[in-house]
Amino acid sequence: MPARTFLILLAGVVLPATIPACATTREPRPADTAQAAPDRRLDVPYLPQLALPARALGLPPDAPAFRARLDDGRPITGTVVRLAAAPGTPAAVPPGAHPGWLPTLTGWTRVPLSGPPGQADIDVAILDIPTDAAGQGLWINDARIPLNWLPSSLTVATSVPWTQPHAQTPALDLRAAADAEATNPFRRWRARLALGTLAQPDDPPRDDRFPDDALERLAQIAEERWRVALAVLHADDPTLFDRVRARLTLMINVGDGRLAPAWPVLQADLDALQADLLDPTSNPQRRRGRVSRWLDALPVAVAWVASDAVSLSAANAAPFTRVLAANLSRADLPASVQPLSAFEPPQLARVPAAAIAAIDVPLPPLDEPSPAARTIALDASVGPWRARLSAAHGPIPASPPGVHLAPILRDWSLTTWSNAQPAPLDIDPPFILFLREPSDRPHTRRPIDGWALHVRFPPTTTADHPRTLHVWLGRQGAPEEIWRFTPDAATRLTPSQGQPDAIPPTRDPSGALTWRVPVSPAAAVAGLFPVAAVYTDHTAARFAFPRAMMPWDQEPGRVLIDPAAWGGVNAIAP
Repeated sequence: MPARTFLILLAGVVLPATIPACATTREPRPADTAQAAPDRRLDVPYLPQLALPARALGLPPDAPAFRARLDDGRPITGTVVRLAAAPGTPAAVPPGAHPGWLPTLTGWTRVPLSGPPGQADIDVAILDIPTDAAGQGLWINDARIPLNWLPSSLTVATSVPWTQPHAQTPALDLRAAADAEATNPFRRWRARLALGTLAQPDDPPRDDRFPDDALERLAQIAEERWRVALAVLHADDPTLFDRVRARLTLMINVGDGRLAPAWPVLQADLDALQADLLDPTSNPQRRRGRVSRWLDALPVAVAWVASDAVSLSAANAAPFTRVLAANLSRADLPASVQPLSAFEPPQLARVPAAAIAAIDVPLPPLDEPSPAARTIALDASVGPWRARLSAAHGPIPASPPGVHLAPILRDWSLTTWSNAQPAPLDIDPPFILFLREPSDRPHTRRPIDGWALHVRFPPTTTADHPRTLHVWLGRQGAPEEIWRFTPDAATRLTPSQGQPDAIPPTRDPSGALTWRVPVSPAAAVAGLFPVAAVYTDHTAARFAFPRAMMPWDQEPGRVLIDPAAWGGVNAIAP
């Protein structure tokens, strides 16, 4: 079967309704991105003032002052400030960016030191350094921290080709990714590396300069470390330098001429790589081996189930499962997907370099009807990469009191994709129930007749961005019916006959909103209902059922509901 190329990355996701909850991944705090822990050396550039994460100096939270001196006994003036930012929301991403794919931080301010730092806070130690401090260590209170004084990148990086590594990348996509990355002082280096401007001088100040001097100094130190580290690698092996730079700034084709970042985000690994390149006791052979191992450890590809029911038609009641395979390498790779227990040959595709391919997989028929939702294991491979995925096997049987469309899953971000784990559900989601209405003439209706959606929005005090729920019914790519629920009304977005197009909500004393809307029998395909739901909360964060979506997806995947499993009295088929 031919494969179609259109989007990107993520490990397999089992059908949430039938599998126990798995671990979740949070977005990193700014303080998680410090280079050093107190028990290791600090790599520092020659600057008259250093700004370092307080935890890198072993300082406890909310310590406003500390004693600092050099090895020769000279005291160092040092203070601690706390900088706070608001985590960016999908409603406030840089123009052209994919909402929620890259974590952003906005509204940096200095706040009082009081208690542990918050999720988007960082305590920064500011040190005034004498011009002749080179070669000395630093004492913080009674603990000595060895310092590795870095050579100036102006002297060691002059021969490095700092040109833009992605000359063919659409300017809007690259600029948007760089703007999002530059909101964090520990990640601005990558934005500039991707744009080919890492080695450009900051005089006059650039557009991405931080308004707070401590933040700007943090960013400058991170950038100087990477300039020197990459210059060392370039001197050791220009080919390895090119490979590392390309992987650190990897952009991948997500379809329709758009690209999105797919670079490594595990900060501990990036810090370790940088520290090993800057290790003053290392040598070219050791560094080359270290970099080669880092590259070899990166995933070559990823695959995940995007939809449990595609290519369904009246003539073909057996749906296909759609698997997306992402190739993170610089060469085309073969890919295959096969049900674990099937004897049929695997479905094959060829995945272009830095792109994805869709593979639609037929599943073996169920040996007998199941009273509950079932899953099936899939073996997926892309080049040397292997994984086991899980897909829905057959429809979800509709039985009283109804099918609860849950849980809804937040859109994938680069962080959750990199960890192959969904984000935790940190909202009070809407309740969505697919159920059958009672009838006073049961002998006259078919199994696909009499169905409805019961929807409940929980109470809320937030009104700055409207909540919206879309329930999709019908084939993927050609839905028969879409219901949109907002606090004002439930509105049918697809034409119908004999049924209302807008239904106002019922508000209970708690402030919750409820609706009961009909489901058109025309939405059924071969006697089954393809169903999906997409919810957007007040921050513009998006959630979907049955599968998490990529930020650039326009339509959710589907799962099937079998109405015949409800039982009761139905009309006899002619």
